[in-house]
Amino acid sequence: MNPTLRWTLFASSSLLAGCATGLPDATRTLALPLPSTGAVPAASAGAGAPAAAPAADDAIPNGLVAARLAVGRTRVAAEDGTRGNANASMLGLDFEATGRTFGGGVSFEVLASDDDLYEQGSAVDSSTAGIDLFPHFTIRPNGKRFRLPIRLGPVVQWSAVNVDDGTDDDTVHWYGAGARVELEPEFDLIPRGGGQSLSIYGRGRLGGAFGQVSADTATDDRDYDTTSSHWGVEGGLRWEIGKLMVAGGYQYTHTTYGETDATDGFVFPETRFRFSGVFLSVGFRW
Repeated sequence: MNPTLRWTLFASSSLLAGCATGLPDATRTLALPLPSTGAVPAASAGAGAPAAAPAADDAIPNGLVAARLAVGRTRVAAEDGTRGNANASMLGLDFEATGRTFGGGVSFEVLASDDDLYEQGSAVDSSTAGIDLFPHFTIRPNGKRFRLPIRLGPVVQWSAVNVDDGTDDDTVHWYGAGARVELEPEFDLIPRGGGQSLSIYGRGRLGGAFGQVSADTATDDRDYDTTSSHWGVEGGLRWEIGKLMVAGGYQYTHTTYGETDATDGFVFPETRFRFSGVFLSVGFRW
C-alpha cells in the first residue's frame, strides 16, 4: 500500500475513535435503556388533583326509607266555641332518594284519635282523624357534618270529626290541596366512620291550600269553600349502625281551616287541628 494512503487511513480511524469516545453516551447508542419498575416516579396528588372518594361508611347518606309512630294528644278547636281533645296516634312513612344535590321523595302521615274527643266519659263516641300526603322535590347542599335538605312540593290534606250518639252519626270533612316547603337541618354529633353515627336534626314545615268543608250531619249536608294553612316542627336524634337507622324525638303539627264562604246563607267557622307527641322511627339510610 502507498505509505501516504496508509498514514491517511490510520489518522482518519484514530480521529473517529477519539470523537466517538468524547461524545455523550446517549449519542453513542440507539438503544435507550428502559427504566426499571422501581425507577418510575409515582404520581402524587397535587393541589389541583381531585379528592379521594370517602370510604363507604363515611359517605353522606343519599337514601332513606323509614316508618314513624308518634303518640300524644290531638286537639280540635272551632271559633264557635267547640273544643275537644283526646289521645291520638300518628303513623308516618318517609321515602327519599337524592343524587349529589338533587332528588325527591314522598311523606305520608295518618292520624286517629280515641273516641272521647268531646265529653270524655259520656256515652257519645266522638273522634277525629287526618291524612297528610307530601310528594316532594329535594335540594340538598352537601356538607361533611352539617346538611340542610330543602323540600318543595304539592300537599294534600284531609281532616274529619265524627260524633255518634247512637241515633245520629254526624261527620264533617275538611279537604285541602296546596303547596309546602320543608327544611331539615342535621348535624353529626359523632362523625361518620367506623360503621355508625349519631346526629341531631330538626324538621320544619310551612304550607297553604285551597279546600272545602263537607258536612254530613242530621242538620247540614252542605259543601263550603275554604282555605287552609299549616305548619309543624319535629326534632330529635338519629342513630345509625351500618344502614339501620333508629330515631326518636318530639313532633307538633298545626292545621287551620279558615271560615268558609257562605253557602245558602250559612258559613262554617274557622277550625284548628293540632297534634303533639313523641315519636320513634325505624328505617334504613344508604
